[in-house]
Amino acid sequence: MEKVLYGMTPEFEGERVPKDGCRAEAAGWLGRGAPEADRNLPARLAVQAVASTAQDPRLQPVLRAWKSCMERAGHDYASPKAASQDPLWKHHQAPSKTELTVAATDIRCQHEARYLPTLVTVTAQHQRRLMGPHTAELDRLQDQQEIRARNVTEALSTKPSHPTPAEGTWDGSG
Repeated sequence: MEKVLYGMTPEFEGERVPKDGCRAEAAGWLGRGAPEADRNLPARLAVQAVASTAQDPRLQPVLRAWKSCMERAGHDYASPKAASQDPLWKHHQAPSKTELTVAATDIRCQHEARYLPTLVTVTAQHQRRLMGPHTAELDRLQDQQEIRARNVTEALSTKPSHPTPAEGTWDGSG
């Protein structure tokens, strides 16, 4: 299967295997007419936004308020992420009574500190700032996705036996 999928054999059961395999041929068919665009850009921008958000000073008072609330309840965690990733929670099939208590306290403290609304607001601002310089590339990516979606719909409705992708429009690599 992998040999046919990735073109590591010239033929299978008497039929020619497409150059670079069936996967590349399908990608060419589904990507025909779509502009080239960096499909990894949104993920890279998301990572940058998370990193920028984590360093944003507007989160510090909120995190201090959350931590203080948790400490008053007898739980010592640096952040909501640290609380949710406590190694103690990984050893049980079902949540323990302690884990449920910590989770309930975490939610209450996040609500009191306005953690989620602040995090969402700050993250969205960083996302918008990062997206600005990449508007043209993001627009191309959106166009690419819309064209690929139409091509998928067409392929599913016509079930072509041997599609031929338009020359030079898509190489299936990104």
